[in-house]
Amino acid sequence: MPEFSVKSRAQRFPVRMDMRYRSPSEEEWRDGTTANISRSGVLFKAQNLLEPGTQVEIILALPAEIGGEPAARVACQGCIVRTLPPESPQAAPFLAAEILDYRFVRDNV
Repeated sequence: MPEFSVKSRAQRFPVRMDMRYRSPSEEEWRDGTTANISRSGVLFKAQNLLEPGTQVEIILALPAEIGGEPAARVACQGCIVRTLPPESPQAAPFLAAEILDYRFVRDNV
């Protein structure tokens, strides 16, 4: 009988916090708000829709209970894996990004 590898989904934490994001081709950062976060990704409310497959840079300011350090800032490299279009013209879209790499930063971004 063949064995199948089942990739388990990382535990998600319903954490709302401000964040910044941009595609590497953009100079300006955009503001967003996380809806939930895990070790492998983040779902966030965005200012604009980005297509799945778009590379993104994300800056998060993690609270101590998540980051393990007071006001830990994390710079992430990721990729948009899913988009949730706005439910109305006044609403904002949600984007799901897979976190491919991250590092803790001490300087202002």
